[in-house]
Amino acid sequence: MQQPHIFVYGTLRHEYVRLPKSQRRLTPPNALHSTGTFVAKAKLFNYRLLDLGEYPAILPSDGSFVIGDVFSVPDENILEVLDEYEGIGGLYDRPYEYRRQLVRVQLGDASMSVWTYVYNWQPARFEWIDGGDYVAHYMAKLATSND
Repeated sequence: MQQPHIFVYGTLRHEYVRLPKSQRRLTPPNALHSTGTFVAKAKLFNYRLLDLGEYPAILPSDGSFVIGDVFSVPDENILEVLDEYEGIGGLYDRPYEYRRQLVRVQLGDASMSVWTYVYNWQPARFEWIDGGDYVAHYMAKLATSND
């Protein structure tokens, strides 16, 4: 059986997790980075990234793209841990804020089917993230807040 793969675009990305804790808004679960294997950076086309304040989300949008990281995970249990981090499961009221769904991402010349988390609510207050890279956006905001 093939290991599941997941595309992460926000607070679960390598660059975000490696920030000092004092610079992070959220502390993601360690499960992905301790048991998963980083595969490659990837692009998810026809989705757009938005900043909800504390964290990002993605929504379908023709002609846009999102930059993220693909990980292989050893089993579905890791996906369940990530589901809980994303507010999916018995501890949360429906409709959940995110839904995990299969999407196709581009890794250089190749593409693959992976899981990701798509925003499931109507965003009330948000900012579109131009360029599709949450970590670059977050670091730029961090730099301007330190000025």
